[in-house]
Parts: sequence; C-alpha cells; structure tokens
Amino acid sequence: MANVTPIINLSHYNGVRPYYTRFPAEPSKTAGFDMSIVSPVFVDELTLGKLLTHIKQRTDANEKQILVVCHGQPSGLFMRVVPDGSQLADNKGLTAIMTLGNARDLVLGGKVTDWKTFLSGLGATFAGDITPAEGRATFDRFVQTQLQNMSITSAQFDDIWSLRKQILHKFDRLEIRACNLAFGDKTDALKLMSEFFGVATVIAPRCTSFYLPAVRPPVNPSLRTVPPAPSKVQIPGTGVDKTVVGSGQRFFPDQNSPTFFLRVMDLGNFQFIGQAGTTSPGATSAWVTKFLMRLTAFNDPVFPVHGLQTWTSGAGSLPYVLPAEDAYRGELVVFPTP
Repeated sequence: MANVTPIINLSHYNGVRPYYTRFPAEPSKTAGFDMSIVSPVFVDELTLGKLLTHIKQRTDANEKQILVVCHGQPSGLFMRVVPDGSQLADNKGLTAIMTLGNARDLVLGGKVTDWKTFLSGLGATFAGDITPAEGRATFDRFVQTQLQNMSITSAQFDDIWSLRKQILHKFDRLEIRACNLAFGDKTDALKLMSEFFGVATVIAPRCTSFYLPAVRPPVNPSLRTVPPAPSKVQIPGTGVDKTVVGSGQRFFPDQNSPTFFLRVMDLGNFQFIGQAGTTSPGATSAWVTKFLMRLTAFNDPVFPVHGLQTWTSGAGSLPYVLPAEDAYRGELVVFPTP
C-alpha cells in the first residue's frame, strides 16, 4: 500500500481523529490504490486556502497520492474558501475562482485584444465601444466586485491562485472522504476538482461518510432482539440531547446467528453516534478484524468506527458498509470512469 499523510478536517467530526489514529489505513476503489496512513495532519477548520497549502507540502515531499477527509455535498466541497468568508469551495466557488484567475492571467499576459468579447464572456457590464484602457478598468472593477461578493480579499485570492498553480499536475490521485460528492454516481464535482487541483484521478463516495466516537459494545449472550432506535440520544460527556434524524443497523455475521450488532445514528450537522452489542470480547475482536480493519489481532474494548451510509445513496440492501468490506469499495466513484 502507498503511504499517505492525510489532510483531515476536525470541524464537527468528533470521531475522525481517534479513528485514523487507531486504524492507520484507508481502502480505495481497488486494492492497488489502498493507502497506509502515516502522520495524519489534523486541521481545526479546513478551508480551501489551508487545503492548498497542505497539498503543496505533500507534493513538495513528492507524494503522488493525497487523501483528504472533509465535508461534502452533491454540489461539491463543503468548506469555506477563506476563514470567516461566505463563499464555499463548492462547484460554484471553484468555478468562479478558475474563471477569475484564468481571465486575470490573460489580462496580465497582454493576451486580450478584443475587450468587448472578453468582457461579455465574463458577464461584465459596459456601454458601447471601449478602448483598451477602458476595458482594463472595467475588468478590474468586475474582479473587485466578484471578490467582494465572495468575501475574499485581493491578497487572499492571490495566495489561493498562486498555491493552485504550484500544485497543478504534481500528483496523480486525489482521494476524498466527504459526503455525497458523487451522489447518484454523478461525476460533475469530481471532474471539476480534477481540473481545479490539476490531478488526473479523483475518487470520492456517492453516499454519506460517518465517523463514530468511542463505541463500547456491552456483552449480551443473545443479540437477536435489540431495542428500537431512540428518537433522541445524549452525546456522552455533554448532557445534550440530540434528535436522531436517521439510523441503520446490522447484525453480524447475520441476523439468524448474530455475534455482533451495530446501529449507526445520524444526529445531523455531521454528528453520528453508535449503539453496539457483542456476545463476547472474542466476538468483538473477530468483528473488528473482519469488517472494520484487516488486522492480525485486536483486543481493545473501546474503539472508533468509520463507514459509509448506503441508506443515503439508495444503493444495495445494507444500511451501511464498513472499510474492510468489498461493498465499501462499491460506494466509491472514480473520475474519469474506468
């Protein structure tokens, strides 16, 4: 497996740090792309500017595969372009940045000869025929208006555009673990990120990615009957009740003769919590090493969990899949399509 130093967003993720610290591997679409986690970088709130900075550090170290764990949605990455800014680095935001950056490069390079056609293509407003000087002044005003609308300063835009140029075509594959980027098997967001980051291959889930904080399965000799999912749960250590907006449960290896049970509950706002049960500590060890992570042995009574919610994608018969299952690979979508 290739060694990767993942860039991991901590914002709203209460289970992501313990998971990648305890289980240092991440499967990909194919076994040949599987990744071994080395020295993960945890960021309190990942922005596009911070992401580009960290990707540059990885490409400067000659890393060719980059793993990013962050928030997403069908319309693209769910992160700000800059701290405290209003513009997201989603499909709309990345497209706007590339449009402005490429246009500015043409202007600064003296390659604009037909200012009317150039400005019309950008959607800039002007009246009648214009001289080159008037065209340049109109363009500068247009850029400033666009940046103001995105809550980005000129200096911040310069930094982002400079960082982008420095990573283009410097790595081969971008793996993103973010919710629903390829929802419905659509690759629009992945194609755009391929262009923006200058990387040939992008791989991301078509469904919701979840990370559960510490799960401590109690021993129950019989797991055939479990309580129904609660409507509310209390987040451990906070005393705060949260509404359960969705849940999925599985018996392992099957419901007829279960030795392990796991229910995943979605609390909204990227928060998840789990309920588990086991027939014995040995059953827990066997479950972890078969379904969660291919380890030679595992004896911890408390552990984090990661998986993909297939109930959000409508794919398959399982409510969620786990990293050591082949079905996990099936929830990952590749651009360009093989």
